[in-house]
Amino acid sequence: MLTEFDQNLVQALCNGGVEVTIVTATSATPDGADQASPLLSHPLVSTAPVDCAPGEHRRLAWLAVQIASRLRVDGIACRGQVMARVLAGNATFAGRLMVCIPADDSSEYQRPQLRHQISTILASAALVVCPKSLHDQLASMGHLDTSRFLELTEGALSPPESLWSFVASEETVPLDLHLSCAFAVTRTLSLRLSDPAVREACGGGAWDASGATVTYVRDNAGRGHLRVDPKASAAISSDTFGRQTWRLLQFHRGWPLTAVATSDVAFAAYLAQHEKTEDLPWLDLPEGAWGVWDLTEWSELHQSAGVVRVVVKTAEERNDLERHQPSLIGRVTVWPWGLGCQPPSGAIATADPLTRYGRVEKPVRGGKKCRVALVGHDFKFARTIADDLSRRSDVQLSRSKWQSQHATPVSEARAVLDGADVVWVEFASGAAEFYSHNVAAEQWLVIRVHGYELLGPWADGVHFGRVNRVVFVSEHTRRAGIEKWGLDPDKTVVIPNAVDTELLARPKSQGAEFNLGLLGWRPSLKRLDRAVAVLEELVSHDDRYSLFVKGKSPIQAPWMWTDPQERVRFDAVFAKIRRTPALASHIFFEEDGPDVPDWLSEIGWLLSPSDRESFHLAAVEGMASGAVPVVWNRQGAEDIFPAGVIVHDSPSASALVREAVAAGKHADLSVEVQSLAAQYDLGGLAAAWVDALGIGVGARR
Repeated sequence: MLTEFDQNLVQALCNGGVEVTIVTATSATPDGADQASPLLSHPLVSTAPVDCAPGEHRRLAWLAVQIASRLRVDGIACRGQVMARVLAGNATFAGRLMVCIPADDSSEYQRPQLRHQISTILASAALVVCPKSLHDQLASMGHLDTSRFLELTEGALSPPESLWSFVASEETVPLDLHLSCAFAVTRTLSLRLSDPAVREACGGGAWDASGATVTYVRDNAGRGHLRVDPKASAAISSDTFGRQTWRLLQFHRGWPLTAVATSDVAFAAYLAQHEKTEDLPWLDLPEGAWGVWDLTEWSELHQSAGVVRVVVKTAEERNDLERHQPSLIGRVTVWPWGLGCQPPSGAIATADPLTRYGRVEKPVRGGKKCRVALVGHDFKFARTIADDLSRRSDVQLSRSKWQSQHATPVSEARAVLDGADVVWVEFASGAAEFYSHNVAAEQWLVIRVHGYELLGPWADGVHFGRVNRVVFVSEHTRRAGIEKWGLDPDKTVVIPNAVDTELLARPKSQGAEFNLGLLGWRPSLKRLDRAVAVLEELVSHDDRYSLFVKGKSPIQAPWMWTDPQERVRFDAVFAKIRRTPALASHIFFEEDGPDVPDWLSEIGWLLSPSDRESFHLAAVEGMASGAVPVVWNRQGAEDIFPAGVIVHDSPSASALVREAVAAGKHADLSVEVQSLAAQYDLGGLAAAWVDALGIGVGARR
């Protein structure tokens, strides 16, 4: 039965142009009392009777939730503490509860023994309608801002902007409100966007929601993204996150949405932790803004760094941010024009960040995503492509990392088979052997060979007849694999290691042409001794040259450091450095770490002196950064690197560097190799991986 308070509230909403649906419990409406109310003849009011006995609060709440869900409502509101407590625990409408407290019920919310329950209710409340005399007291109990409180007077809710900031856009939009002992506030974004005519007209509409401006932007390709920015540079308060997230989910269902951009660190981290929005958040920072956030917020972002991408305006800000937050390395993009904005005519720029890194909408075969399981003991070469595949809407990618290539975690390995359409195994060793003997006939098995597997017995147990694709990183390793394992050439494919050229393309520091780099220096076949010999020759002519060595030390690998042959080779190099002061003062060793892009910005020449490499990703990464590779002649080198940078020994390597610098040619060489590295960019290689993994209609054959 509608009370005087209910009728007054409905009248106030109707006066504001809000459409109202009254949910009535049939057994609680004696003698048709409500039917006689003049409110029911109002053009904005309709009814929805439900079968519910008096006092059945949980049933009434359940029915209200069902109706609200069916109608895509924005929230549930209620009168009465018992009903409020029931609805406060409903996860479906978390953060969207309107609690209404008539003056006659106010004493129920002031009882000290119920303080904990009342605090829980108020913490779940998006809005509280109550007498003004209760505002301050209840705000302190629920840790709420007083702007979330409204007072119901004759035919009006005040202040009206508090209601409309929650339930409507700047223009008048129909709003459903469900009433009885429980009533639900409904509709903003999802109803608004359910109308095709409204969709067509809202290419760049803006809404005001929970203290933040929410704007939808759609580009010419049909991709859309939301911007959610707090007002007056204030962070979005934590008690609005549930409400904001729900609205974004509703928006996502009704419109093509590839990203949610925000300048609020904590909000981005919150979205990244939400299952249905984890692939959407982008942190678009105004110039100079990243340093104002406190360490707690950055810590939250750190935990979600795998899915949050950050856009900054300058290269200096990216470098600073990566130094202070290493977990974000590889996730920060420089885009001076702001996310969603195109560069001005004539500007030199790669694809905009949303195109390059945003969600990719693809048709789902048979209504089901392709479940790809990446398995192996080391994913360092797979990470770039795996992250790119994760952006696709038709792919569900999981990772199962083994502790060792030799020890098989049988129960975990079998569980992978239960949930995979495609199994992608990195390295032809223990995992490849297990899955080649256990994969089902309808499952697609792909093994990637990196090179060392060809030199020992690691792949001897692999049943290659059960493998659908064998991927090699270079042509010379493919030829060796076909010969060693008797592979069907039609089942093999060469896909080079992928690099993120946008991430690596950074301005070189002044004097970089005098800096040599060696990225990765163990085991001894990486030939640190050759790099030292090149430096020794160069320093004898010009003491501006230095060698920067980055990577794990052999001392960190007991099996390597205790190997007599390895130990002798490394000891000989270290002894030479110690007894040659000119070398010791020009060689700098640096720990392995994720800051490779920043490190490469200081390097002008990337040395590749190894005895053997199947591809040498480090040298190609150097090319992408503009560092000129210096590659010792070895099998397959001519398939990957330009002939002009391939040398036969250390003297010819030092001559190449010295002559190019003396002639002022380093800058031209840098541009040349950087353009050549584009063929290894992840954007171009992603399609080859999609085909190899059998993703998409008709891809498996």
